[in-house]
Amino acid sequence: QLSDRRHRRIDQAIQIMQSSPSAKMHEVAERVGLEPSAFSRAFGRLTGMNFSTYSRSVRVWRARTLLAETGMSITDICFEAGFNNLSNFNRYFRMETGLTPRSYRKAARIRARSMITRP
Repeated sequence: QLSDRRHRRIDQAIQIMQSSPSAKMHEVAERVGLEPSAFSRAFGRLTGMNFSTYSRSVRVWRARTLLAETGMSITDICFEAGFNNLSNFNRYFRMETGLTPRSYRKAARIRARSMITRP
């Protein structure tokens, strides 16, 4: 039962992170009703990642979506996805995807066009 409750809290934490990508660990822990240290242990045990790595992946995923689906500027996407500065955004985006945000957007547009023109 305790394990089940922790699973629900971590699921809730993941939902919070996806809706608020810039949320800090202590904020998420508080919102799900756990002490930060207990939250950190449970999060790592259940996801296989520490909070900051998972959070960064969520932020990059959000940025990828915005790059592919909107015309927002890369700087605006950086902050909308929860990053605090452009150079960290570029570094982590490239680390996760192998591409710069600009290159990713260009590739996404090419993919979208090729999907439209296929019979």
